[in-house]
Amino acid sequence: MLVVAHNHPDFHPGGTEFVAHGLFRHWRDAAGRDAHFVASASPEQRLSNPGTVLQALPGRRAEYLVRVGQYDWFHHLQRDKIAVYSELGELLRTIRPDVVHLHHFLGFGSEILPFVRRCLPDAVVVLTVHDFYFACHHDGIMVKFDSTRLCHRSGADACHGCFPQIPAGSFKLRELNIKHHLAALDHLVAPSTLMRDRLVDWGIAPDRVSVIRNGRDLDPRVPARRLRNGERRTRFAILGNVSPAKGQKVALQAVRLLLADGFRDVELAIHGAPHFQTDDFKADINGLIASCDGHARLLGGYDQSDLPDRLAGADWTVMPSMWWENAPLVLDEAFHHGRPPICSAVGGMAERVRDGVDGLHFTVGDPRALADRMREAVEDASLWENLRGQAPDTRDAAACAAEYESLFDSLASARRPVMAMASAPSAPSSGPSAGGASSASARGSRRAGRTRRASTPPVP
Repeated sequence: MLVVAHNHPDFHPGGTEFVAHGLFRHWRDAAGRDAHFVASASPEQRLSNPGTVLQALPGRRAEYLVRVGQYDWFHHLQRDKIAVYSELGELLRTIRPDVVHLHHFLGFGSEILPFVRRCLPDAVVVLTVHDFYFACHHDGIMVKFDSTRLCHRSGADACHGCFPQIPAGSFKLRELNIKHHLAALDHLVAPSTLMRDRLVDWGIAPDRVSVIRNGRDLDPRVPARRLRNGERRTRFAILGNVSPAKGQKVALQAVRLLLADGFRDVELAIHGAPHFQTDDFKADINGLIASCDGHARLLGGYDQSDLPDRLAGADWTVMPSMWWENAPLVLDEAFHHGRPPICSAVGGMAERVRDGVDGLHFTVGDPRALADRMREAVEDASLWENLRGQAPDTRDAAACAAEYESLFDSLASARRPVMAMASAPSAPSSGPSAGGASSASARGSRRAGRTRRASTPPVP
């Protein structure tokens, strides 16, 4: 099998990358399958060498990078088709996987879906949808551009309202093109009910989408922070990349409100870095931290191996995201390590966290609402233990992989009759050529055609 992601976690440590690479490692190392991993890499992540659009990742077995650098972010198409797809096609011909499991089309272009289908007509091809790039031009977050208002449904007119410089018709053509490419798939997978419902509302047939919750292997649980005499559980942590959509500004404003109310033992640690963010946003974050008078810190990015040390000094996990989120891995980390989450009451966060049972909700984008829940978390001495005690079990990669394998098997079984019908000989026609030389010539021609298609897959 071949697992495809839009980035390698070594270069871009995001949730989608961790899930995709974790499944690949399970299939390769634990399950003993002939598994391969392919990720796109930008020029900033991987230097160019002549003739090396496709590169094996040094020191890794069956892991490859495809250099991409001319991506059309509006249409989600690859401009450098000759280089990218020639190299990718060579890899597909060499591996000949029975299953291709894609976790994104970013970087490659959405045309990778029909390209894989043409290269591998007998393979099962599945896409797991981790975000809303298929429908939303605003970084795939479904939030109104230049505002914090959530968007509940995309469409040509609604998207044109966010981007008035782009004609509504262009958004419609973009949608039709992506849907046309999605039609090449055998199936789509959503990691949450929220995402499945969004795909169906966008026009994907309900029987083409299944929900399979993400799973990944996590480090051993971090012990609870030991309290000194009279100390309360006042230490809050935010995990992940620092960006406007992740809501760190809301959390810092909540800390300022608590300090103004005389709540002086609160501490907020932000574990992450503002990669690729504007200078204005970075200045806002630094200004808010300074205004918290030493009660908030920005501690920078971290490797996954650093996570236990980062969480050792925390009591709670805060997730103040301003967008819907889909199936955030931070919640798995919070539950697994016993740091109850306090999250925005929207999207995949609200779907996963049960308010007052295993975590707390607050109104998205509202610093006062977050401050009130943080105060409640500290002042109710029994709440921390109660929420920890009811935290759900997290899924490992093996459980997630098993559910995917069941889906792959069912899709393969459904494809066999179709392929058998497609390859069945047609009834002989009456006439002098039936069963004669011209018929043999036609069979030879078809075989030659199949050989040509196998050796030189078309560039989309």
